[in-house]
Amino acid sequence: MFAQLLSLQQLEQVPVVNWDEAQKMPSDKVIAIDMSGTSLKNLPADIGKFTNLQKLILWKSELSNLPQEITNLKNLQVLNLKDNALSSDADLIKIFSLTHLKVLNLGSNNLTSLPKEIENLKNLEILNLGYNKLTLLPTELGTLSRLEELNLEYNSINALPVSIGDMAALTDLNLNRNDLNTLPEEILKLSALEILNLKENPIQKLPVSIDQLTSLEELFFKKHSLSEEEKDRITELLPNTEISFE
Repeated sequence: MFAQLLSLQQLEQVPVVNWDEAQKMPSDKVIAIDMSGTSLKNLPADIGKFTNLQKLILWKSELSNLPQEITNLKNLQVLNLKDNALSSDADLIKIFSLTHLKVLNLGSNNLTSLPKEIENLKNLEILNLGYNKLTLLPTELGTLSRLEELNLEYNSINALPVSIGDMAALTDLNLNRNDLNTLPEEILKLSALEILNLKENPIQKLPVSIDQLTSLEELFFKKHSLSEEEKDRITELLPNTEISFE
């Protein structure tokens, strides 16, 4: 039986069951499972039988790999894998095959790269990749045209792909604690961007026409390399933006 996809707001109201409870229910009736904090180490292959599952919480489960059966969860919209030990492209490719995902939390893993298959996640709205070991981002990231929130904090990213300018829906971009000393001009195409966090980057200068970010409400710096002249220029160009240089 095919489950009607719920809105994210509706999913918040759906009863969440643990693994033992889910095993006792008809598999097609299980919509949300929470296995967080269980020190699983290995996700049971039986997860694949819950084909109507729309929300799966695996936060802090000591997972270092994922079974192939997770790719059966074609209706999954929310997947939380924060605080695990995932590192392989093979596991990410499995996740990136779940094309109905709207919320994906991969924060605090051991990711060093993102495969190009991330382009499959056309419905993604919220993506957390913070606290990993990323140095580069694939061009394909820019194809996520519905993405509204992107968290890349505490990585080692030294450049953003120019394709970031194609993420038209992006409102919140967190780049805190990376290795950026500049931003691509294409970032000026993010007309919906409201929050830009550049704390703890060796940023020396922002694009000349930074005032093109007309929706920008909050801009954060800390431990930066901006000159006093550049700070004055930014402040003058963005009079309606709350700016913190700390």
